[in-house]
Amino acid sequence: MHGALMFAIVLYIFVLGIIPRQPAQPLDPHLAWALGIVACAAIAIALFVRAKKLGTAFDALRNNAADQVALGQWRQAVIVSDALAISVVLYGLAIYLIGGTEQQAIPFFAAGSVLMIFWWPRRP
Repeated sequence: MHGALMFAIVLYIFVLGIIPRQPAQPLDPHLAWALGIVACAAIAIALFVRAKKLGTAFDALRNNAADQVALGQWRQAVIVSDALAISVVLYGLAIYLIGGTEQQAIPFFAAGSVLMIFWWPRRP
């Protein structure tokens, strides 16, 4: 699943080159800042979920690799954090498609991509 989401980021970047942005009116800078704040909140929530669920799941799985509850927590933490990281990329895509510039969208793509790379799932 993680690899598919990474591939989706590459496809979103490809979409930036195919679909022209809507230059009818300039993007309100407040909207870009608002989406930036929402993206930061999503990253903070993802970090919290990973710290809380992943740490306890790793500890439990080291002691008992067959612990189904801990395995479920591990999966939940990985899926939620991946979904939140890809949402940051989608905020950048939305900014571009509603009239933002590449310079406004690139930080969102970079942040989401870096998180997905650093959060590649590892076996406990």
